[in-house]
Amino acid sequence: MATAAAAYLATLASIPNPTGGEQVLVGALLAALDNLGLADHASYDPDHGVWLRVPSRLVGSLLACPDLATWAAPFLADLTPRASRVSVLLVAHTDSDVLTKAGCRAARLDDDGTRLELPRGEAGLDDKTGLAAILGLLAGLSEASEACDLSSRRSPPLRLFVLFSMYEEVGQTGAMNLPDTLLASGRPNYTIVIDRMSNRHPLGTRRHAVTEYCGVPLLPPFELCIHPPLVDLLGIAYASAPLELPTCPSKYCSDAIEFRGRFDAEIVLPALCDALADLPASRWLRKTCDAANKLARVYRKSTAAMRRLVADAPRDVRVCSYRRKPRSTRYATLAAIYDFLYLPRDIPSRHVCLSDLSSSSSSSSSSSSAPSPRIKAPLYRLLSRKLQTHARKL
Repeated sequence: MATAAAAYLATLASIPNPTGGEQVLVGALLAALDNLGLADHASYDPDHGVWLRVPSRLVGSLLACPDLATWAAPFLADLTPRASRVSVLLVAHTDSDVLTKAGCRAARLDDDGTRLELPRGEAGLDDKTGLAAILGLLAGLSEASEACDLSSRRSPPLRLFVLFSMYEEVGQTGAMNLPDTLLASGRPNYTIVIDRMSNRHPLGTRRHAVTEYCGVPLLPPFELCIHPPLVDLLGIAYASAPLELPTCPSKYCSDAIEFRGRFDAEIVLPALCDALADLPASRWLRKTCDAANKLARVYRKSTAAMRRLVADAPRDVRVCSYRRKPRSTRYATLAAIYDFLYLPRDIPSRHVCLSDLSSSSSSSSSSSSAPSPRIKAPLYRLLSRKLQTHARKL
């Protein structure tokens, strides 16, 4: 896979891909998918990029081939008893704001064919490295599927999707424009955004996983995870290095903030409002509904403002810094929605079914004789079943 990824990187590095001018690069990506026999499974939209559903014959090679099965085992071991299928979405963006035409023309692999040399400056490796890594994985799966006998195996309990997103460098507008129907079709349990390491990052050039962008957490608290924590699984898969996979927050942005934020604001929060509507009236319920509706209104208003700015601006223009309104307002609202959904709070016990709450997070704040006992739990726990139904309808 590494050899294939290096070859893809050399090809992609030679193609200039400024934001709004990445069509030639997208064409190269589609050609690569065609050579792998995946063209019929891919779709392209100039508003968001290339979406691919990896066929089961390729995903099946993860389980049939020993080398690949070792890598995939952490993702599957604890999941198959709990869910019939697990979905993983891999994301990399097609545009770059750090490149020169001369740098792209001069980019080449070294004599060993394993390292890219840039004798004349930058060649847009943010995020051609991510694109090449995903293509290398797909090439490895394709090669493995031809070498392994998959005829006697059932369809694997894993679905794999890929998004080559556009316009990331000007505000993640490609990810923001991705239709709900595509996300709902995959219902990913895990989304992995592969981006280039930055020497401006607190961890320098060490490979790392970012768990927060612009104050918006990307992962729910550990005790809420239905599946094993993604960072733990990545660390296990990465242990063959063997190196630890450090984590850290970042003040910058990537497409990951859109996937986390949109899931919370457009799927979980509306589902919570539906669940609250079914509860008996109370002062607590009125205040909670008012808070939920206010967050939803601010999110819709700031998102609509961002969409208007994007629609009126050329593709290659960053219409708003993440430090300025309405983008900063949107991110602050996403962080507030996260806290509202996932941080424990006092909930009247008559509104919840105790069996739905884990013993570690359930505790009464008053005696059984008190008129209104409270249970410490996140609001997310009120809709675990309802959320699945809501997501399937999108």
